[in-house]
Amino acid sequence: MEKKLPTISSKLRKKLLFAVFAAFAVLTVFSVFVQYQMTKIQAEKLLRLTIKDVYEDIQRESDENILDLMRFIADTTIIDKESDLKELALIFGVTEIDMIREDGIVTDSTVDGMKGYDMRSKPHTAEFFEKMKEGNSFIGYFGDYSYNADMKYAGMPIVGFGFIRIGFDKKAFDYEIYEQVREVTNNRHVLEDGVVFIIDRNNTILSKRSDLSGEIFLSQIDGNSDFYSKPTDTLYTSKVNGKVYYWLSDTINDYMVVAALPFSETVETVKISMIMTISLGILQFIVLFIGINVIVKHFVVKQIGNIADSLAEITNGDLDTEVSVRTTVEFSQISDGINETVGALKEHIAREAARIDDELCYAHNIQRSALPALSEQFTGRNDFRLYACMDTAKEVGGDFYDFFMLDDGRPAFLIADVSGKGIPAAMFMMKGKTTLRDCTDSRRTIGDIFSLANDRLCEGNETGMFITAWMGILDADTGTVSFANAGHNPPVLIRDGKAKLIEMENDLIFGVMDDSDYMSQTLTLKENDLLLLYTDGVTEATNAERELYGEKRLLETLSGI
Repeated sequence: MEKKLPTISSKLRKKLLFAVFAAFAVLTVFSVFVQYQMTKIQAEKLLRLTIKDVYEDIQRESDENILDLMRFIADTTIIDKESDLKELALIFGVTEIDMIREDGIVTDSTVDGMKGYDMRSKPHTAEFFEKMKEGNSFIGYFGDYSYNADMKYAGMPIVGFGFIRIGFDKKAFDYEIYEQVREVTNNRHVLEDGVVFIIDRNNTILSKRSDLSGEIFLSQIDGNSDFYSKPTDTLYTSKVNGKVYYWLSDTINDYMVVAALPFSETVETVKISMIMTISLGILQFIVLFIGINVIVKHFVVKQIGNIADSLAEITNGDLDTEVSVRTTVEFSQISDGINETVGALKEHIAREAARIDDELCYAHNIQRSALPALSEQFTGRNDFRLYACMDTAKEVGGDFYDFFMLDDGRPAFLIADVSGKGIPAAMFMMKGKTTLRDCTDSRRTIGDIFSLANDRLCEGNETGMFITAWMGILDADTGTVSFANAGHNPPVLIRDGKAKLIEMENDLIFGVMDDSDYMSQTLTLKENDLLLLYTDGVTEATNAERELYGEKRLLETLSGI
């Protein structure tokens, strides 16, 4: 009995069910991942804001204490005008007390040499003096205008006299900060279970919490290492008492504020959002599947066949084919989608072709740069002249030439042709060029040079590529050219206006068989002789009728030069 084949609609239903479910799963995972990342960002913002609030609270409390102290000192000096300012400074733990007239002249000060100083004489004191003249208490810094300032000052007007200014140096100010940090963070929360505490440079906790002490938190996230060595602009994740925390730290004077938030609190919103996302996704999945199932079930196969025929033409390479099934809106969208996709594909192919052209251009330039340039040691000679050029059929190829001077002053010159075209031939060409130059030595015969180069090119030549090459070494004094030939085209000798091919023995091409012997051969050049080396790209070039250029036409063209 013939096996019953499934209908198109049933197969499509199964595939659509799987496709929609996979898309839903991927979308859900991605959505949860994004929400977790956003939660981490929000946690970092909350911790940074908490630390900023701690800083501002410490500064506000410190400023209020300093202003209260300044008012008390001012009241003392008003009651007892003969008060010794230095004794007052020592009693109240301040570094500097200045009494200032309404015209800005310091009438008395705890600082030697400050008496008689005009507050208006320098920009930073003039600015401070102007603030006091406005009639309100004022606090300012002198230094880098931060918690690490050199001095912190407070000033206020005194009715009937002028102004008073008190100052704290870094040591006195640090003590004032110390008094504040012990109170500001005690039992401070970040959300429900987040923790804030302050430590000094000895890793001593200056603030406490009843439910999670700073010592426990510090020991579990930092161990015995130097806590201050950790970067302060980084959000860390650590496990403390079995719970995962996000935490940040920042410094204030010689203290460090640490704010931590349990991971569990940050993900509550993620859990709710995830439940909603999954619920809505399932609902959308059901509705989408039912809708697609109805559409697939009630449409005739003809439209699908028409689309399949058009796709077949596109698959066969005809990207100009246009899908035009438009019996319904949905099929019109499918047709438009396919057409847009093919258009995008054509654009992508064009971009890729342009990119490949650019890369081949780069490779072409690299290959060109690997060819030797005519330096002074060649162009400045009177006993011989040398010319060279290369025009590849493609952007890169396997043809190459080389010339260089041996250590005994003789010029060596060669031409070669690698099997194949394009990038592989260019790469093997580089290897062949380097190998031939490395093997060339004035103490070796030209045949020994070729034998050694062939052995090296055979090593690891798993691709089976080969090179034809012709190389000569000229003795300019005698005109003798010692040469060897590895299966390359015979050079052309032009003498007295007549061109002919050099008669020579043909040895085995490079890269085919190691331990091959190569024959050293010679020819003698006379004055005004011209020796032309070329590759088969010249003789095997074809015209529109696919006729070869050939050696005969080459000799006819060169005769008479």
